[in-house]
Amino acid sequence: MSDREGNIWIGTMGDGLLKLTDNYFSIYSFNSTLNKSSIFSIYEKNDTIWAGGESHIYISYDEPNNVVDSLTQKNGLPDEEITSIYRTASGALWVGNNVWKIAHPRPGVQKIQIT
Repeated sequence: MSDREGNIWIGTMGDGLLKLTDNYFSIYSFNSTLNKSSIFSIYEKNDTIWAGGESHIYISYDEPNNVVDSLTQKNGLPDEEITSIYRTASGALWVGNNVWKIAHPRPGVQKIQIT
C-alpha cells in the first residue's frame, strides 16, 4: 500500500509491518510478547493506519509504533487472518478474512457483526 506521502507499506509473515521511505526500511512489530506479528492487510486514511493480523486489527496514528487501539474477538472479529480492511467515507469499517466472511460494526456499537 502507498500512503499520501509516497511511503510504501508492506505486511510480512511474522515480522510485522515494513515502511519503505527513500530506499530505507523501518520495521514495526505489534506483538510485544513475541516480538513477531504477521500483517495480512493494511489500510491508511487521514494519518491513521489499520493493520490486519491474526485475529487482530491494530490501529495507530502517525506511526505504527504508536498503537492506540486494537480490535479483537472481544469486538466480534472472527478468529482468522484479517485479509482486507476498508473504511467508508461515513466511517463504517468493513473487514474480510481468509474464510470469505465480511464483518462490519453495527451503527453505534463497538461490536463487529459477521454478515
